[in-house]
Amino acid sequence: MRACLLCLCLLSGLTVASAAPAQDNCGMGGCAGPADGDLPTVTASESRLTTREVFLMANEILAISGLANNLKIHETMDVYNAAAYIEDQERVIGFNPLWVLKFKDMPVDDRWPLYAVIAHEIGHHLLGHTILPGGSRPATELEADAFAGFTLHALGATLPQAQTLWQGFSESGSDTHPPRQERLAAVEQGWLQSAGRAGLAIPDGTPDGGSGPGDPDAVRQRPDENAGDVSAQAGSDGTEDSQTSRGARPDLPAQSICAPLPKGGARGRLCATTALDALSVSRLLDGDIRSSWSEQAPGNGRGSRLLFDFETPISAARLTIVNGDNSDEKTFRRYARLESITLSGSNGFKRTIAVRDHRGEQSWTLAGFEGVDWIEVHVDSVIDGRRYDTLAVSTLRFD
Repeated sequence: MRACLLCLCLLSGLTVASAAPAQDNCGMGGCAGPADGDLPTVTASESRLTTREVFLMANEILAISGLANNLKIHETMDVYNAAAYIEDQERVIGFNPLWVLKFKDMPVDDRWPLYAVIAHEIGHHLLGHTILPGGSRPATELEADAFAGFTLHALGATLPQAQTLWQGFSESGSDTHPPRQERLAAVEQGWLQSAGRAGLAIPDGTPDGGSGPGDPDAVRQRPDENAGDVSAQAGSDGTEDSQTSRGARPDLPAQSICAPLPKGGARGRLCATTALDALSVSRLLDGDIRSSWSEQAPGNGRGSRLLFDFETPISAARLTIVNGDNSDEKTFRRYARLESITLSGSNGFKRTIAVRDHRGEQSWTLAGFEGVDWIEVHVDSVIDGRRYDTLAVSTLRFD
């Protein structure tokens, strides 16, 4: 972990001196530099993950804790993958653009190692490690590993997916970083803690080799602790009190337009706070990526909302998006596209999603949206179109 000469003491507001020398070549795996050939080569003009894209991924991670993102994101060749440090009294995540390059064109579900690195380094900041003298040490690395495991579960990673990055780390460890098995155990501890918080039960291992706590297939829904208490589940007339057990449906402006959900799936409606007509809204779910919903309010679409309103509770396990108007490449660039959205469920669970700027299908595994009556999608930020300030989206659905 990189240390700076002046570190901001977040608790007291005082500036304190760090006694540790800078360790610019430290990364998650240790403080030794990468071996030759470990990193790809890239020219200055080659496409890469930008600091903005990494910042949005940090948004997703911090949203798990309900925190705003006040981190600075910097490119640096001084670390192998990424590092957390204080610079000019600001909290910084520095990442190596060559290391993250390999993730640029990967499907979302293959990018867990990148999310793991960012979550680990954010953990160093939130746990106060970057204001301590001495740089990296095994104890603080394990704490950041557990935080990463917790976050990765909340983002939808299975335990094997959450541990992928750590599988490639040193088996024996070093003076600054723990052995691989200790780190894998810390990630598992955080993952299991998040699973319990999300209302999941982890069965104990059985003597005959049955499923144990490390087996993600063994995770099941925890029964309602008040299952036998009718008064805890229903009002005095025996019906569920939706105002107390579930969040009230978001208010929709008068100009909102709704369309029924497609036949064959969950029954209900999809409403947009702005749209040309109901047909435009239904295009989000028609399976045709060449047709799109486009908002009609003044501005570039930031602040627009979509409400999936279900007749009976559903459990959403996956979100799929096809960004922009996909009529052709030129049209795709002419219209505004999604950059970041926040999902809010009737159960109070929220998740921020960074949407990539390309025409292909993108999908995210969801955790936390079980038994919801509605899900609201809020457009936090957009990528401006080259010609029009109208936001367009071809597909947005929950499965």
